[in-house]
Amino acid sequence: MKRYGWVILAAVAVAGSVAADAINVPQQAESLREARQRLGWVEDQVDAMEREVSARVLRIKDTHLAPLRLALDSAIAREDAATLDTVYVTDTVYVGRPDTTHTPPPDTVVVPPDTVITPPDTTPVFGSNEPAGFTAYTTRDFNVRDPADWWIGGSGRAGQAPDKFQIVQDATSPGSPPNVGRITYEPGFGGGWPPARTGFGRFSASELYVSMWFKVSANWQRHPVGVNKILYITDGSNGGGGDPMYLNLQTSGSADWIFRVHLQGPTGARNLSENLGHVRVIPGRWHKIEVILRMNSNPTASDGESHVWVDGVKTAAYTNVRWSRGDLTFDSVRWEPIWGGVGGVVSQTMYQYADRIYVSGR
Repeated sequence: MKRYGWVILAAVAVAGSVAADAINVPQQAESLREARQRLGWVEDQVDAMEREVSARVLRIKDTHLAPLRLALDSAIAREDAATLDTVYVTDTVYVGRPDTTHTPPPDTVVVPPDTVITPPDTTPVFGSNEPAGFTAYTTRDFNVRDPADWWIGGSGRAGQAPDKFQIVQDATSPGSPPNVGRITYEPGFGGGWPPARTGFGRFSASELYVSMWFKVSANWQRHPVGVNKILYITDGSNGGGGDPMYLNLQTSGSADWIFRVHLQGPTGARNLSENLGHVRVIPGRWHKIEVILRMNSNPTASDGESHVWVDGVKTAAYTNVRWSRGDLTFDSVRWEPIWGGVGGVVSQTMYQYADRIYVSGR
């Protein structure tokens, strides 16, 4: 740039000379033509300078500004991801509880199934709401497909077989990574049954605590009636055949998916929906579910209890539940992800995942 300084000074001098010529009359035509030639030469030099300066500017942009822009774009993308999580928190409404602040797991994107991308080291491990004094019955970490104290099975119906349950790796699981349990729903699978199931039934308790990490694939297809069952807890009625409740992923369109407890079987149907707050379930994201159940005091009493936490936030509490009309103990837990409701057909391969199912009680 410095070597063009004289060109600029020459241009100024020529301009001044031309101005003087215009003022001093009369002027010879020869002098005017000479001045015009000098001005043309200066204009050529200025054009050359402009071209070189432009080339230098482009080199500066390519060498220094382009990497800086790339770094800024990456930072903005990370900030946008943080903003999405903030929207998740502010979009969650908690009613009637003082401890309403929590940090939910970040959004995850599945591309394709089983390939999960998530921001590193940002998924919180929520604390436990297990009551003091409870005895641990089992922990299912899915490091082994068929541990001695858990059974695996199907019902023999079309699309159902024990091999639909598999151990796969997902390092994003906050439960006990990298191994997690996965149950596969294939295209054409009909509603009303699970592809596979696995359970544990070596306890007897009037108070029960169950926790698990849960996820459905990002392409999860909601059942037409909105019922997507997850976990069954049984009582001792009819030789272990009573199913007083199940944990359900209730879906109502794409806007609002929730976890809730549902009564069925011996004492009739009843939905124990959210009554303390609301946590939205997001397909493709791990969620922690915790349940505390207390059996009713006698076969006719409606004084049993149900308490639910999702991602560390208590979403429901009921103290007027009649779980059983016979054997007043809980005696088994099973991961039996029935799709539906009756009717409906799965249109594409999708998955339900579980990790670290923990059961305790007294």
